[in-house]
Amino acid sequence: MFQRKPFTHGAVEFSLLGEMMAQLTPRCSDPCIVTRQTAIDCIQMALIVQQRFKGHPADHIVYKDEVIDALPVLKEQAVKRDPNALFSVINDLSKALSKKVPNDQLVGFLNKLFEGLLDSQSHSSSGACVVLNTILKTRGSELMSRVPQILRSLHEKLTLILDHQQTRTGTLRAVRTLVTHHLIPSLSALLKYPTPFDEHVVEMWKMIAQDGQLTTSIFDHILELLARSLPYEEKDDPRAKTSTLKPAMPLPLAACLHLYRPTYIEATLKATCILSELFKSEDSEAQVLDYYE
Repeated sequence: MFQRKPFTHGAVEFSLLGEMMAQLTPRCSDPCIVTRQTAIDCIQMALIVQQRFKGHPADHIVYKDEVIDALPVLKEQAVKRDPNALFSVINDLSKALSKKVPNDQLVGFLNKLFEGLLDSQSHSSSGACVVLNTILKTRGSELMSRVPQILRSLHEKLTLILDHQQTRTGTLRAVRTLVTHHLIPSLSALLKYPTPFDEHVVEMWKMIAQDGQLTTSIFDHILELLARSLPYEEKDDPRAKTSTLKPAMPLPLAACLHLYRPTYIEATLKATCILSELFKSEDSEAQVLDYYE
């Protein structure tokens, strides 16, 4: 009914569209070809329903949608078993989803998509990862206020992705993509992890270090703030005029990144741990040499 007949009481949003498409995404790269094609059919139907919710008639040329009309082509291509061909299908699908997820449903879409990273089928979890990376690349700028939440979710998923290396690598790339969009909020969130960093946080930093430009920005930011930092400030002791007090100063880096009442030692330790992980990465060798040759 929704496919044929538009709403006539004003345009509204199909509020379940984002979560529905995210839940269907892993099935679009399912090992079963019939399941793949059915999932793509369902995404197309959900988008058609969204058009009807907005009041767009099905038979009016003005409201024809190139993205929706292209999905049957992806469905036909999804019959191929070649991994490269399947990746191409999911990559094209991810671009379509990036254009179609409503702004106010983007976070809900991502939260549901994160669950797909833990899919028992490696093809399906990898497919969810491809879509995740495309969404963060094209729409990550919209997510600044959600950076801590997203990084927590990705870290949590990394602790559970143990068998599917391709999915794990893709999830780490998603972290790097988010950091590229929002450097300071991401540093703030990553600095809140306790030291010593667990293996998943270490892998995040190793992946970040593979981006030379991003690594340089992190070096610049941390080293500049460390250079400006003093471990204490001198104040006159109100109890004795001849002596001074030297209370510990919060590190500007930590204050800038909104750490909760950090001590100088704690904040310096975390900043040093970050630099250590970046220095140990072969990918950051050129940036390290630029600073220390």
